[in-house]
Amino acid sequence: MWGAGQFGDWGEQDHAALAFTAEIGASMAEAALRPGLRIGFTYGSGDSDPNDGDHGTFFQMLPTARAYAATPFYNMQNTSDLFVQLSAQPAKGVTLRTELHQLWLSDSSDLFYSGAGANERRDRFGYTGTPSGGSNDIGTLLDLEVSWIATRYLTLTAYYGHLFGDNVVAAAAQGGDDDIDYFFLEVLLLFS
Repeated sequence: MWGAGQFGDWGEQDHAALAFTAEIGASMAEAALRPGLRIGFTYGSGDSDPNDGDHGTFFQMLPTARAYAATPFYNMQNTSDLFVQLSAQPAKGVTLRTELHQLWLSDSSDLFYSGAGANERRDRFGYTGTPSGGSNDIGTLLDLEVSWIATRYLTLTAYYGHLFGDNVVAAAAQGGDDDIDYFFLEVLLLFS
């Protein structure tokens, strides 16, 4: 478990926001396939009234979205994420992992924020946000990752994630497809 509170000023607004994560898990290292199970909930506050002079959206200062979302279309700002993860090691150096995330906005009055880092412009600082369309439902994300430690110096990873988008994603897509597919291949080389 961990939690964070933010208090101070956001431009000319008073800022008060919070985020927390609670997880529990277990693995059976001595069993065949070395199965593992992890269940958790992550919450980042949203702003219930963007016109009241108070700013309540949690600001993700350390933008490491990939640790929580390998399909990086969302972050911890105004987001609630209930998830379950299953993992196994069917062979030496091979790890299979799948996750199921149920995602919704913490407050439908706030924006749906995306991105893995804040940007700065003369008139604005922060993350990209789109209106929620009055809904909280982002969607359900299902993913699968296969990682193989080929040698001490080389690891290969393949990842695929699919979002079954709901009302918030449909509003952001403005009539386009509300599903998202994300795939990557990663090669990690160590030089030590």
